Amino acid sequence: MATSVTVQLLSYGNESQRVPVLVEVFDSGLERRYSEWLVANARQNFPVDPGIWDVRARMASGGVLEKAVEVGGGMNVECPLPLHRLSPHETNEWAYFTQPINRSETRSFYEPPYRGAWIRFWSRGKGPLWRIEPDQKYYLSNTVSSNSDGVVIRFKTESHLEYAIQVGGPKIPWKFVGVPADSEVSVLVRPVAKQRTHPLEVLVASNNMDAAALLTLLRRGDVG
Repeated sequence: MATSVTVQLLSYGNESQRVPVLVEVFDSGLERRYSEWLVANARQNFPVDPGIWDVRARMASGGVLEKAVEVGGGMNVECPLPLHRLSPHETNEWAYFTQPINRSETRSFYEPPYRGAWIRFWSRGKGPLWRIEPDQKYYLSNTVSSNSDGVVIRFKTESHLEYAIQVGGPKIPWKFVGVPADSEVSVLVRPVAKQRTHPLEVLVASNNMDAAALLTLLRRGDVG
């Protein structure tokens, strides 16, 4: 029987399972023997020699999970990596996997000044003027999760329009964020520490999670 390590990436969100993850396997001398991009719910077998092996999963967000395993001769050792622990909620995993989110900055919508925060959806066609989308209930009815530390909304956009999200509140300045057209869009709105430039962080991803991860890596300079 061949000696090997089987890496199992554990995530549970529908969107997050499409996010690419860099899996690296190092020997006891910390020499990298394998480096492969896998999706966040993948299961992959790596042939190794008997000994101690270090397995790492690196996210575009900068998050890293690491586990050491000891492999005996002729053994296949399971190495589960719980990626879901990087996110406070299953529905938010895609954002925490692809964006550099600082969890220490998280606040609650129940605290002032975040209480009373709202969201509006805008669009425009070929003309220069933006308009408030007439059917706001359509977007809000697609709320996937609503927690004190973040709200996730998922909806589809059309190809012939431009879209934007506006957030604000009684004590929150307005903020506009562009949304990709002709996409299945996921949006996370979360309250963050007051020292930020704006008290609400808005994270947007389309159905192309590969692109979201790549853009983050490019911003961090991790892709040459």
